[in-house]
Amino acid sequence: MKRFVIISVIAFLIISAVCFAPHTKLFWQIALTHVLEKHGYTVKKCTFGDFNLNGYTEATFKAVMLDISKAGREYDITAPGVHLIADKPLTKIVAEITDAAVKTDGFSLERLYTTLTAKRHGRKWAIEAPLKIKSAQAAGYHWSDISATLLTELSNVQIESIKSSFYNGQMQGKIVLESFETFEYSIDLTFKSVDLKSLSAANEAVFGQVSGVMDGQVMARIRGKRILDLNGNFDAPGGGEMRAVFLRFIMDYLPKNTQEQKMFAVMINENRMVPLNRFRVSLNRTSQDRTSVNFDLESRQLNLKPNITIDLNNSDAIGVYGIIQGLKAAMMKDFLGLEKQLKQFEVQSKGVK
Repeated sequence: MKRFVIISVIAFLIISAVCFAPHTKLFWQIALTHVLEKHGYTVKKCTFGDFNLNGYTEATFKAVMLDISKAGREYDITAPGVHLIADKPLTKIVAEITDAAVKTDGFSLERLYTTLTAKRHGRKWAIEAPLKIKSAQAAGYHWSDISATLLTELSNVQIESIKSSFYNGQMQGKIVLESFETFEYSIDLTFKSVDLKSLSAANEAVFGQVSGVMDGQVMARIRGKRILDLNGNFDAPGGGEMRAVFLRFIMDYLPKNTQEQKMFAVMINENRMVPLNRFRVSLNRTSQDRTSVNFDLESRQLNLKPNITIDLNNSDAIGVYGIIQGLKAAMMKDFLGLEKQLKQFEVQSKGVK
């Protein structure tokens, strides 16, 4: 009799656990943590508020909060609402996510909406999700009103059909994340009618020195903060302006002691902008530590049509920042020598406007 009672109690506990455990927060926290850890994530925080279950195939969660990491990169994810529907064999899950936010080092998404479909193939899951995102930030730059399609299979993550507003213009393209471990990814982006002056809010050191409306395309492969491959072409069809001090390097291409050279010297001395009727720049990473930058410019006011290529030697570890700094250094080279020229021109240039 005593043995029967013990067995009955154990059976009751097992049945209760099976029947009622899915109706507890702890069950779902443990289940979600287990799934994430099986996919290589370290889970620091996994919580949610109220939830409702409809049998075993439908659930609605509120106030979902995740703090997870993978390959040394941390992700902070919040979602006020998540609605899940699954089939009974658990081969397909549809998740409707509203007003979510994702933050990681140097990157964030705000107000993300999607209906994500996950299909299981053996032990692996493939995911497809059309995305609507109100705003995103990366490396100081800002995008808004974004639409895209997220595709994942195994370790490959693709964001295709990207369209967004970008500094009074538009951006389109795709991004492919090839490795979580090394955070290696490739980009293929096209820009249309981007306001260079507006970009100064993201990078005053570079875009505060230029103005114009730019079209362009950039293709790159990046690992962490290192650029492995880079090709880009940028064109301001309506022309633009560039601060004269950033064009010091063309002084040698102006005929000596001419009105144009004197005028350019005055512009540098007074920190003025040079009007450009043609403004084209192309970048090409020609080797592991070398980037070639070509300037195809025309200024009718200065009677100038330089087509100049600058080779930048950059440490691979410096990446994008190194290219920008190297470009600035190349543009502003021979500072002391130019200062001497400015002094020589100062008297001759009086009255030149």
